[in-house]
Amino acid sequence: MEVVMRGEAIEFGETGGSVMIQASGLAVLRSLGLVEECFRHGQSSPYICWSKINGSEPIVLNVTNKKADEHDLRMQAPLQILRSKLHTILMHACHKVGIKTLVGKKLVDVKQDGAFVTATFADGSTATADLLIGADGIHSITRRKVFGEHLTANFVGETGHIGVVNVKDHNIVLKDTDACAFFVDRDKKYMVGTYRVSEILAHFE
Repeated sequence: MEVVMRGEAIEFGETGGSVMIQASGLAVLRSLGLVEECFRHGQSSPYICWSKINGSEPIVLNVTNKKADEHDLRMQAPLQILRSKLHTILMHACHKVGIKTLVGKKLVDVKQDGAFVTATFADGSTATADLLIGADGIHSITRRKVFGEHLTANFVGETGHIGVVNVKDHNIVLKDTDACAFFVDRDKKYMVGTYRVSEILAHFE
């Protein structure tokens, strides 16, 4: 598949929160030659913690995958990394080897024909390939076009806010067990999540 960069910088800022990449995902990144770069820009997260909204009564779970058949301990624990940073790493890697990357496209239709799939965009352009990966979020057009227009997301009355904060600038100290933590108030039905993505940045929601 061909890729057009439109001459724009491939940077996405510190937006979109973080993602947690498990051992199997790290193995894929290693096979692509990108895992070390991800380690440089991310933060190992061997624990997940749940507690009350005031931090009391914590329940800490070690999520290190000791059965991952990995001798490198870094490959056993999940890695937290900014979604935008991971996106940038992948885009740069594609650009470096000449894989065409289309930006600013809006998908409007998907057609499957034998062994191929064709994506049609709002500007009238198309792209045909062996495989289409629909990683287009909760309002996925790919899902609706492939499996049916009835598969739409329904608002359930809950809202969330995501922010990326420089913890050093704001004197925020996160313990190792707070690198991925959830503070819950079951009575008022709200939750705060913390995700440390580097030594200086954390994603809060």
